Amino acid sequence: MSKTYIAENPDALAHKFYQPSPHTNASGWSESILHLRKIYKEHKSKPIPINLKPRLDGPSVSWEVFRRLNLAITYADSHTKDCMIFSFEERTPDNSGQRLFLVTHPLHLWLNYKLRPLETRCTYEVIREGVPCKLYFDLEFYKMYNSHQNGIKMTKTFIECVIISMFEDFNLKLSASDIIWLDASTEKKYSCHLILQRNDFAFKNNIEAGVYTKNRNFRIYLSTKYGKNAPLLLSPHNQYIPNTNTDYTDENEVIFYDSLVTFFRNDCSFKRLLSFELDKPPEKIPTDSLSSRRKIDISGLL
Repeated sequence: MSKTYIAENPDALAHKFYQPSPHTNASGWSESILHLRKIYKEHKSKPIPINLKPRLDGPSVSWEVFRRLNLAITYADSHTKDCMIFSFEERTPDNSGQRLFLVTHPLHLWLNYKLRPLETRCTYEVIREGVPCKLYFDLEFYKMYNSHQNGIKMTKTFIECVIISMFEDFNLKLSASDIIWLDASTEKKYSCHLILQRNDFAFKNNIEAGVYTKNRNFRIYLSTKYGKNAPLLLSPHNQYIPNTNTDYTDENEVIFYDSLVTFFRNDCSFKRLLSFELDKPPEKIPTDSLSSRRKIDISGLL
């Protein structure tokens, strides 16, 4: 039996999720409904450019918004071949916010995303359980409580550790130029994302060893948290150089795709799919070889 999955109409969503409290006046409630209706129309009326047509060799054309993640997952798996799930934050006057889930292809998201004002780019990638992914890190600390720490220096040291660890555990030779370094730091908080971008391997799963939660939300490039003016931008210390070609000439577009954790421009044609096995000892690498790798790769970070 086939089922059709559509986003509920704005009034239904408003009444289910934004019911006024006893202290909310009628005008405030009306503003909430009007605001939600505006959001709904914005995402459903013309979400994809008119000249974008489905192609047998092209990505799935889909733009469906859901209020529940499980519905978005079901739709993505049953109605599309290559769409991902993104979440975005929207606010109404009387509520702290509601996270909605969008099923679309990254190409279509970018076409819509690049035209949006900065303050409306509050979007996250849903890193789904069981989907191959890149190695990624979210590093942050509050400067007030760590005034003696240097976030840039600590991040460079962390990248050194990642390079060494990947060589020791998987015999993979990496350098700082393989890692995308995004930064969203403010005067109060140091915040950066690191994404290892390589086309020849990926990790089997996002939640191995229980380090990360299932279906984790990870803020995407050029996106800011709602109400904040701190988008994720390329760090001045980033050494990753995007590979632009005739298909992708916009550097921002390439960084957008390459920094997505579960999207691969080579269609997931990996030579290796990595996994961590806690009960298996790591592969032993000759000491002289390891010392040589340390000298070569770490020097690029200094």
